[in-house]
Amino acid sequence: MSEELSLANAIEECGIERDKAERVASVIFGAIRENVATKTDVAQAPQDVATTLSTLRADIEALRAGMLHMEARLNARIELRLLSRGGLIR
Repeated sequence: MSEELSLANAIEECGIERDKAERVASVIFGAIRENVATKTDVAQAPQDVATTLSTLRADIEALRAGMLHMEARLNARIELRLLSRGGLIR
């Protein structure tokens, strides 16, 4: 909070009324707090990335399995059509 007061003082020294200077300082520090990563955020980032990567890998494997299943079904239908057109089955 002392940094916010220091900023308000500096703004006031530039000729802006005290209540307006405090409001500007408050808005500036609010924006900083909402958009700057904390040490905890930075420390946790590698774990968050690892978790996301693990989830993505699992999703990719599920998609791969689904595609293989779909490919097998498609191949079976193609084979069935070819056999029926060739007169081998009716």
